[in-house]
Amino acid sequence: MNKKTVILHIGLPKTGTTSLQQVLHFNSAQLKSRGIHYLENGTQYFDDFGHHAIAVSGMGIAGARVTPHLDLNALRQVWHQALDEIRYSPHEKVFLSSELFSMEYSNENSIRSILQALTDNGQVDIKVVVVLRDVADFVNSVYMQRVRDGAPDTIEEFIPQIRHLLDWKTLVERWAAVAGKGNVVCLKFEDLAASNLVSRFCEIVFGITERLAEPEHFLKNPSLPDAAINLIHKVNRSEISPAAKIGLANHLSKFFADHPLREPKTSFLSPEQSQALRAGCRWPQDVIS
Repeated sequence: MNKKTVILHIGLPKTGTTSLQQVLHFNSAQLKSRGIHYLENGTQYFDDFGHHAIAVSGMGIAGARVTPHLDLNALRQVWHQALDEIRYSPHEKVFLSSELFSMEYSNENSIRSILQALTDNGQVDIKVVVVLRDVADFVNSVYMQRVRDGAPDTIEEFIPQIRHLLDWKTLVERWAAVAGKGNVVCLKFEDLAASNLVSRFCEIVFGITERLAEPEHFLKNPSLPDAAINLIHKVNRSEISPAAKIGLANHLSKFFADHPLREPKTSFLSPEQSQALRAGCRWPQDVIS
């Protein structure tokens, strides 16, 4: 019998992770028929069925700031149940996906701790999958999401907050130092998105060539037109209540999900800012197209 492998998809955010998590969870029975177990524990806490609760629970007390709606007891319970689900799964591969792994596990010690737990101290093999993206487009998309989530800061205030994360070579080397260089698979978002992102991901990672079905109620996260996102940002910087701010953002997101406008995506970055970000972001050599 082959040794079990945990396939850990760590993001990045804004690289199709929400779509991927929803489709794979929806097709979990079909995946199991192919020996791939989409981990169930923890997915019930998030609409996209990602494993964010696992990522947060692996951070211990520090994780409480990321998901304040989950108390420490709930996180501990999720953690132990998830490890048992991996340990006792009869399937050859167990898949987990959360972009929080790439953003919150920022040093080798935290990575080593989570990988040792997920692999039962080496009893299970590990494969880490990371989807990288043009860094300027990444920053623009992450910032837009922050605005939609109620953040009042400007793009100039936001960039320094995440600058330490914006070197893809360092990110990959950090995970490879613990998992092993041959156990980290790097994909490029732009190449995946040129066809069907989920299908291409599954072809590379799982060897599945047929297209998986999408759930009927698909969680959509559409880009908003300039006028809408600028209105949200203006309201975020006002004295209006936080609940009203989120209510406006949710209303506009739902409206444009139901009535999309074919407009270019809003760009918060100047050409000079984009150029500086790209100049400071190194890419790893081995990226699968």
